[in-house]
Formats: sequence, C-alpha cells, structure tokens
Amino acid sequence: MEAFPVEVIGKILSHIGVVEQVVRASGTCRKWREAARCHLHCLSYRWRPQGCSVYETLTTEDLEVLLTETILQTSSLQDLSILTEEGFSATALMSWLLHTRDTLRMLRYGLVMQIPKRSQRLHANVLKRFGKMKCLEVLALFSVDVMDVDFAVQRWACLSSLIFWKVSVSASDLNALLSACPKLESFSLKSPTIISIDPRSTLTLTSSSLKEFKLENTTTRMVDNIILEAELLNTLDLKACTLQHFGVVSKGDLRILRIRDACFSELDIGPDTGMLEVLHVSNSTIPWVGFGHLISKVPNLKVLQLRGLESRAYSDLMNLETVARSFPRLNHLSVILNDELMKGNMDQVLLAPHTSLLEKLVLLELEATTALNDMLCCWIEMFVEICPNLERLVVRGNTQQAQGMFEEGNPNSIGGFITSFVKLVRKFTKVDIQYQDI
Repeated sequence: MEAFPVEVIGKILSHIGVVEQVVRASGTCRKWREAARCHLHCLSYRWRPQGCSVYETLTTEDLEVLLTETILQTSSLQDLSILTEEGFSATALMSWLLHTRDTLRMLRYGLVMQIPKRSQRLHANVLKRFGKMKCLEVLALFSVDVMDVDFAVQRWACLSSLIFWKVSVSASDLNALLSACPKLESFSLKSPTIISIDPRSTLTLTSSSLKEFKLENTTTRMVDNIILEAELLNTLDLKACTLQHFGVVSKGDLRILRIRDACFSELDIGPDTGMLEVLHVSNSTIPWVGFGHLISKVPNLKVLQLRGLESRAYSDLMNLETVARSFPRLNHLSVILNDELMKGNMDQVLLAPHTSLLEKLVLLELEATTALNDMLCCWIEMFVEICPNLERLVVRGNTQQAQGMFEEGNPNSIGGFITSFVKLVRKFTKVDIQYQDI
C-alpha cells in the first residue's frame, strides 16, 4: 500500500463514500489521512443503517459532531449526500456548506424515512443556506420546505439540475427559484406540496433554459392545471399524474415524451411535434382523438412504445400502413395486441403480402392481451415478414391464464401456440426471438 499514490487512495475513499467507512479507512495510517484530507471528493450519510454499531450508539448530536469533523477535514469535497431520519441543526448544516462552498458540485440533502410520517419534515429554510454555493451544479432536496426565494439576492449561477421530492413550496417561490437558476437544464418535481394556491387555478412554470422536465405523483388535490413555459424543452416525463389540463409552451424542440400511469382530461404538448424522436405512453388515460392526430405527423420518430391502452383510436393509429407512412424512421416499436388491432392489420397484410412496410425496424416488442393460440403466431409471423431488417423480437403474454386451455393438436389452445411459436423461431433464424411471461 505504501506504493499507492495519495491521489489513488483518495479515489478509493471517494468510491467508498460512506462516512463511517471513510473514517475507519482514513485512520489506517498517515498517508490515508492525507488522502482523505486532500483528495476525498465524495461523502455520504444515509440515516442509521441497521447492524451498524457505530451509528446505533450515537445520538443525533454525536452524529453531527462526527459529520462536522469529517467534512471540515476535507479540502476538495465535490459530492455530498446527507439523508437523515431526524434532521440536523441549522448550525451544523451552515458549517458544512461554508466549508465546501468553493468545491461542492453535487448536494443531496433532506429527510428520508424508512417508515414515512406525514408530520415529520425539515421546516428550516434550507434553500436560503445554499445561496452561497459557488460551484453547485446538482441540488436534490427531500421532504424540506422551500420559502422566501428572492432571485434578486439568491442566484445559483452554475446549477444545471434540480430535484424536489416531497418538497413544500409556493407557486411564487417555485417560479422565483427557476428565475434564479439561469443555467438550469433539468428539473424533477416528485410528490410536491404546492401551497398558497387554489387547486382549481393554474400553476404556470417558466424557465428560459430548461431542457428536461419530470413530473411525478401530482394530483388534482394539489392543482388542476399546469402550464410549462420552456422554450428549449426537449424531454418531458409525466408519471402517476392526475390533472385536468397539462400544457407546454415551447419552440417545438420536444424530442422525448414519456407518459406513464397518468390521467389527463386535456393534454397540449404544442402544435409542432415534428422533432419528436421517442414516444412512450403506458397505462394512461388521455384524449386519444386529438393526441393521435397530433403524433401522426412525426416523421422523425424512432421509438414508439404504446402499452396498456385500449381504444378504437389507438387501434386506428396502430394500423401498419399508418405507422409506416407516419413514422418512416421508426426502428423500435412496442405495442399491445388486442383482437381489433390484429384483425385490422391482418387484413392490411393480406392485401399487400409482398410490401415491406417497416424497413428500418430493428426491435419489435409485442404484448398480447388476446388469447395465446395458433392465430396469434400467424399474425406475428406476417408482422415479422414485413420487417426485413428486424434483429430482435420480444413477445409477451400470460401463459398462466391460458394453461387451462391446453389441448394437444388444438390450434386454439396454448399447445397450438407453443407449436407455432417454435416454428416461428426456426423460420426466422436471423432474428433473436424471445418470449416473456407477464
């Protein structure tokens, strides 16, 4: 170990990261203490791990002392993560931030509970204490209150990524914070509590630099309508949201759109979706008539994933001829198979059996909600035949529901499906064909 350069030892300690282990390792010898002092870049503390005798015997005050001594002995800390069950004093937090304000680039801080308690959160205005961080690029806050943001005084010139999880914040403070981050590119808002706003009113978020926005676990109990004004937006991720209206005002540079487990009465992603490359919609309720018409004009689409959706508009959109005409660059397609979709597309294939509709498709994922039988394999076979450059096929189905229908020699049973699927694998040897049970 004596031959190891101090810088290498510092990287080893940074890779370990956990406070208790860093303290133990740095106590090995003088060289390791020097590495921890001069070359430790990453340090983390996450509540009281079970089985950790050191943490279990220390009080919150003793933990503060341990963390303070460890942090104040460093000189080049860049990544600090403090996630606690009880919260530390404002004095301790201020001392950590003052010591690392010239070097810290990533900071995660907040309350994370193994057994959640709604009444337990950090009420101190922690964001105010981060205002002097000169190099901070990534800030993640958990179960804290954000208040009294004054963008005329508080500026985060280097902040590019902001994550709020169970954060309580007013609409005015949220917009003031976005204005105080001129280089902010990514903003994630999960399970927020929007205070001082009528749930029936509209929450408008504005950022001139934002490129990626993620919204999760937001319901009409908090706010009915959200409008995002972000000229440079290229990635939008909406998960587990229930809203009356969600709208986007941008220049039309949206490239990635993901909607999962969401429900919207109105969804407006802008009139121009020509730059969209990735579209993923699963288990969501959205106005398909307008939405389907909008995404049918996306010539640059490369990835299309539609799952857990049942509607006539969906079946019309997934007509193979429509897909090939609307998405000429498509290379990844993931869809559900229902009886209506299969019948409509089978008629299309039979009418034009020698036409290669999806020439650029290399990955095809099919999730069957219909019966697993010989007819399903026939449809899959015809689908593969019109994808001449296909490299991988993944078929998903529920064999447990079909097991009771096993009857050897019967094409309408699971036995007929298995026989036909084996033939399918043998026929298309150049395609990696997999079956996955759901």
